[in-house]
Amino acid sequence: MAYSSLVTLPPELLSEICSYLCSHCLRSPGNDRDPSEVESHRARIGTSEKQKEQADLLNLNRVCRVLHEVVEPFLYHHIHTSQNRDLYCAIRTLLSRFDLRTRVLDLRVDYDGSKPPALRPRDGLEEPVELRESADNGTLVSLLLKLVPRLQTFHLHVSDAALPPMDLLGSKFSLTSLRRLTFSVFERGFVLDRIVPVIQLAPNLEVLHCHGCTLVSEWFTDLVDGHIPIDDVPATSPPLRHLTELILTDTRMTAESLSNFLLAVGPKLSKVSMQRPEERPFDGDDVVMFDEVVAALQSWRSGLKELSFFSLDFCGQSEQAENTVVSSIPTSIRNLRIYGLNYNPDDLRPLLEAYKSGQFQYLRRIEIDGTDDLEEPLPLAFRQESRDLSAAFRSAGLEFIVHPVPKCWWPYLDP
Repeated sequence: MAYSSLVTLPPELLSEICSYLCSHCLRSPGNDRDPSEVESHRARIGTSEKQKEQADLLNLNRVCRVLHEVVEPFLYHHIHTSQNRDLYCAIRTLLSRFDLRTRVLDLRVDYDGSKPPALRPRDGLEEPVELRESADNGTLVSLLLKLVPRLQTFHLHVSDAALPPMDLLGSKFSLTSLRRLTFSVFERGFVLDRIVPVIQLAPNLEVLHCHGCTLVSEWFTDLVDGHIPIDDVPATSPPLRHLTELILTDTRMTAESLSNFLLAVGPKLSKVSMQRPEERPFDGDDVVMFDEVVAALQSWRSGLKELSFFSLDFCGQSEQAENTVVSSIPTSIRNLRIYGLNYNPDDLRPLLEAYKSGQFQYLRRIEIDGTDDLEEPLPLAFRQESRDLSAAFRSAGLEFIVHPVPKCWWPYLDP
């Protein structure tokens, strides 16, 4: 029986094989693979841990030198430094390998800047002066950003001490390929201004995901625009002119802070998601409410396609539900996601009637959190009414999805 070895395959075919093993290539929105095939493969290799994501590529890379030359670039498409020493080793490699710098497209950094430099690996390899100085000064993240000029996606989870310094605003380099930025700190309640140095480096940023952000200062737009804030001298144009999606999770942001942020956003914004903390989601009297969110988004009303928010912002107030939901939600909405418990069907019924009357002609999908999986189920009448409403939405032609309610919210429920 005839057979062929991997090393005898054409380089193009080997590259195609590697693209199926590379976590970045699988997540790339430009790939033309069957979605079900991609999801099946993701489930097999795992997507949450670096070791699982790149395990197959690493094994293939070790087979022989011929395969190594093809596989190595794919290994650097996605880098996840989950330990301080991982970050240190990644920077050391990129400092010595200029050819690999342009290969890094997807970067996730978990870094505790409060840990002492002594955690640097002691493997006997030469330590570049630039790397040693950055480790001692707590600026490793800043140094890494200078070594990945083609970065497309950046996920930064750091301690407050490890945030990039503000002097990055004067840097001469930029990350023009960076399209998606996800940011969170170990400590909750950070001020979004602290990440301005990174945002300012990404003039073509399209998606911004902030986890745990609470405040945005009135100077945010000026800082992102790269000049010193001066009274009555606004920025010539919104610095985040290409932003299309804003995601705020674990947030207790105020209406004022949201308005301060939106001053920096251009006309392309079409997706907005705001989700309260899963722990104690009902705390915070100053948290921006749904009507305040919609009011702040008036400039984007005609182009807003997806909106996600917390149910407490309008549900449970049936006397105001029709005005809040039907009158406030932009008619351009296609996908609507409501987090939290929606145990009163009357809160959503006005939306169904408005859809049937043709008010929301673009609406295609509604997602809510259900009640059937609770340890202490709500009364049968409530559950049956909820099922009937779900069936009514579906019969009207909408995709109606019911998600399980997060267990951390169960103690707050009062049937």
